[in-house]
Amino acid sequence: MKESLITRIACGLSFFLTGLLFNHTVDLFPSYPIYYLIAAVVDTLFVLYLPIFGHSSLIRDLQLINWCSVATQFYGFIIYMCYYPPASYNWIIGALTFVQWVRLIWVRKNDTHSSGNNFWLDSIFNSYFNLQRSHHTEANR
Repeated sequence: MKESLITRIACGLSFFLTGLLFNHTVDLFPSYPIYYLIAAVVDTLFVLYLPIFGHSSLIRDLQLINWCSVATQFYGFIIYMCYYPPASYNWIIGALTFVQWVRLIWVRKNDTHSSGNNFWLDSIFNSYFNLQRSHHTEANR
């Protein structure tokens, strides 16, 4: 897990901070339908910039969840314009948010042993622990 710990922290922090910024931005607009457009743009930006955290199954799964969120934003806009109650939209968005955070925490072997996972902070973190481990090995000899 330590190989992808920095990636997970960075992704989680970006999700959290973007959510705070999104909530403050949405409060500035008086019209509610624009909420769905802004949310879809934010989710699309997540899909586009998540690869900076590396190319692993974790990132691929997070991108897929955000694509589902984009589709859900479109669904929310449609039901809003048709004057349907938003309960189904709220449930789906809540479930996607839950799945996203669970996936961020849930560790699979492909997350940490992927040859394409190239987030540079992970490399620095791994180098530090490997160097520290080699010093302990030499001191015990």
